[in-house]
Amino acid sequence: MTTFYKYHGLGNDFVVLETPEVDPSTEHVERWCDRHRGIGADGIVVLQTADDPEVAARMVVYNRDGSRPEMCGNGIRCAARHLVEQTSTCQGHSEICIGTDAGPRTCRVTSTCPWQIEVAMGSARVADAPVEVEVAGTAWSLWPVDMGNPHGVHVGMRSDEALEQLGQTLNEQRSEPFDDGVNVECVAPTEGRTARAAVYERGVGRTPACGTGACAVAAALWATDRRDPHTSLAVRLPGGELEITRRDGQIWMKGGVEAVFQGDILGASSFVFG
Repeated sequence: MTTFYKYHGLGNDFVVLETPEVDPSTEHVERWCDRHRGIGADGIVVLQTADDPEVAARMVVYNRDGSRPEMCGNGIRCAARHLVEQTSTCQGHSEICIGTDAGPRTCRVTSTCPWQIEVAMGSARVADAPVEVEVAGTAWSLWPVDMGNPHGVHVGMRSDEALEQLGQTLNEQRSEPFDDGVNVECVAPTEGRTARAAVYERGVGRTPACGTGACAVAAALWATDRRDPHTSLAVRLPGGELEITRRDGQIWMKGGVEAVFQGDILGASSFVFG
């Protein structure tokens, strides 16, 4: 029997598992995430015991296609809510630290009605110049941004179809500077402290929201003087809004988390790891 918990952050949904050290195959991940024959999700979040006593748990993320990203902003908010709400060691805590492949991340619960969690996402590294690419006759100018995982930010909105074609092409070709694949964002700065964005996630496709993508969007706008880096930025994604702030030398992301359901899989060998 395997107990699972389903959460989403702005529609970007995850199956959360508390499990010993496992390395699920691509086939297993695809079966869990299948929206018709499985639970249905953009990815799986596996919570493991951390070696460091200061770290509440270690989070390992698997994309829908079985690949393993270094970091996931919406996923870590889901993990933080689960740990604070469901586990005895973290229950009732307003601040915890979660280990990731991109390093430890501090998570703070700012509200539980509704649930709002902010995460210290680390520093952003924005390239000095954009990368020019052309896909299917469409020219793109992408600012490479490292948020612990790779991003390419295009200032200006394009159609969903064009964004998806770009994301698929870059992740199939995997050429410099996106050798490990890339998450791609389109952003349209609007009036005041708001920006509208859409995202293609490496290993998933177009999703309603992306936490690290929202951070990359803010970092690119700040670095190119399109927005004031001393003020917060509300990044509006198809699934909702994330508040991005830069303080204490790093980027903070705040957004909502909703619990969807939990369940057990009984006697279904196709869902058993190993």
